[in-house]
Amino acid sequence: MTVRDGPRYCTGCGARLASDNHDVACRPCQRALHEVSRRPPDVPRDFWQVDRMRDALAERHMGHIVRAYRKHAFHGQRGIAQEAMARWLAISQTQLSRIESGRPIHDLDRLVQWAKVLRIPQELLWFDVPDDGDDVKRRQFLMASGATAVTAMPGGIRGGNVRESALTEQDCAQWLAWELWQRGENVLSGAEIPRPIARVLKALPPAGSIILRDREENYSFAQASLIDFFVAQRVFDRITEGKSDLLATAQTSHDTDQVIRRFVLHQDSSVVELKNWMRAGSTPILRVNSAGILAKIGMPEISDEVITALRQDRDMRHLYLTAVASRVLGMPRDAAGQFVATGATIDRAATGLPEDRVADLAVRLSQEVQHSQDGAARWCSVMLLSHIRQHVPATVTSALQEALRSEPSRENLRAIGTALANADPLDI
Repeated sequence: MTVRDGPRYCTGCGARLASDNHDVACRPCQRALHEVSRRPPDVPRDFWQVDRMRDALAERHMGHIVRAYRKHAFHGQRGIAQEAMARWLAISQTQLSRIESGRPIHDLDRLVQWAKVLRIPQELLWFDVPDDGDDVKRRQFLMASGATAVTAMPGGIRGGNVRESALTEQDCAQWLAWELWQRGENVLSGAEIPRPIARVLKALPPAGSIILRDREENYSFAQASLIDFFVAQRVFDRITEGKSDLLATAQTSHDTDQVIRRFVLHQDSSVVELKNWMRAGSTPILRVNSAGILAKIGMPEISDEVITALRQDRDMRHLYLTAVASRVLGMPRDAAGQFVATGATIDRAATGLPEDRVADLAVRLSQEVQHSQDGAARWCSVMLLSHIRQHVPATVTSALQEALRSEPSRENLRAIGTALANADPLDI
């Protein structure tokens, strides 16, 4: 029996998959993945012809249309949760609840934006949806509104004018998220935000929005995880366009990769693009970012391809090992890089860690190699465990033997077996 013939587990929650489930996730996680998708699903033409939807459209009440959309039989018994719909519309769940049950909205910009998001056919609407000209102008403005915004937003000519009303809360959220992510911060002063974006943000209600403003005019997200979401959304948009510029900008985080991989699961063509960049990307950062997303998809055969690429690409391997050491072992990035460069030598001067913490390092790496959803992170953990095995042989041997029983990746199985034989996994 091969590894693939054994039990399969959900890449989302780890539950054992039913024998008739040929996907990589269980049914609840598939629904959850669907809900966090970057945009609503494609719907058939007759989706808009059911009585409830036709009545809502006839009322000219966007809130009722959104509610009819969420509860449509097309989405299954549970429908679409308000939280998911609110993310798609770039508002809070509380705002959406008020909009669904309150008076009709007459703000044309919002009506147009939401009609575009839900892809409501023009002939069913009571207002005109303009072409993409304003979207182009919006992107042009965002490209010209700051040095980091130039790398954050897709194509367009630098400069040019754009109506402030053309900017949506989601546009500004994506700009703010990228700025914060690039800086490694959670709060940005209003004085550092371009005026048109600042005006839109200042007009948001003090409560109930995804973006918060304090008395000192500092801006932050209601939840820090929204930074990863909006950055991932922007990066994935570029991936679908076949453009690697954002992935080549800076090394993405583990959490950002986790969000991006959820988007990737819904678009198989992006996997092909990521594989090409992983193997032949122009920079190590582009290659390691592509590898990091692929390794989290949860398919053993893809993990094998990533691990093979890591073994062959020294620069990419160093970046991946450093990221895993920093995250799992709680080391500053520089110390983690030194730790990896010295072959995971337990050196207080190099790592800032006392030697008596080696047992703690082994326990942390053992947990990663046994439980991580990232196939390449498990491989990196095997590498690091093999290098510190001489200090805590019993702990490392036990962890590797336990991992051997459940590891689905062929390349990881080879690495574990080699490490147990006291050899370097790179020498396979």
